[in-house]
Amino acid sequence: MSKEIANIERNYSYISKEYLLKYKETLDTYILGEIFKFFKDNGAFNDQNIKYSEEKIIKNCFHSKNSKIVKRWLKMLVLHGFIENNEGSFYLTKNLQINTEQLFCELRELWDWKLGDPSSIDYIRENIKNLKELFYGEIDCNAILFPEADIKYATALYKNNLIYRFLNEIIGIQVADYVNRHFESKLRKITILEVGAGIGASTDSIITN
Repeated sequence: MSKEIANIERNYSYISKEYLLKYKETLDTYILGEIFKFFKDNGAFNDQNIKYSEEKIIKNCFHSKNSKIVKRWLKMLVLHGFIENNEGSFYLTKNLQINTEQLFCELRELWDWKLGDPSSIDYIRENIKNLKELFYGEIDCNAILFPEADIKYATALYKNNLIYRFLNEIIGIQVADYVNRHFESKLRKITILEVGAGIGASTDSIITN
C-alpha cells in the first residue's frame, strides 16, 4: 500500500509549493478584503485614526449579532495588516484601497482547471455576494451550497479539485486495504456502516479500489 500511496503523491507533485502558497495568499487577501468592506458598509473604519472598541463595533455596527464571528474577523484583519489594534482599540492608520475585483480575477486565474472546477470559486463569490444576508440569518447557507437542489458547488468542492481528488484516492486505497485484510472469508461479505455523508466522492474511490 505504501508504494501505491507514494505513486499518488508523485502524480500530484507537479503543483509547486510556491504556487499553492500564492493561491492561498490571494484567497486570504480577497476574502479579508471583502470582510473589510463589510465592516466599512456597517459603519466601521471609514475614517483614519478613529478608534473603535470591540464592544462598540459589535453593538453599534453589527447590532450585537454573531459577536464570536466579528471578534475572529477583527483578529484576522489585524493579523493581515488591514487595521491596527492598540490595547483593545481598533483603527485604520492609512487610506486603504482594496481592489477586490482584481483580486478575484487573480484568484480565478490561479484556480480554474489548474487546481479545480471553477464552480468552487463561483461558490465563494456567491457567499460574498450574500454575506450580509448570511450574517444576519436571512438566508440558509445550504441554499447557496445547493441552489435549487443542484449539487454543482458540492461536487466542485468535495470531488472536482486537486485536494479532494488526492485525499479520496488515499482514502480509497486505505479502506480497500483494510477490507481485504479483515474480510471474513467464511461469510464472504463485509458490512460498511457509513462512508462520508455527502456526494459520494469517497465512496466512488473506495468502490473503484
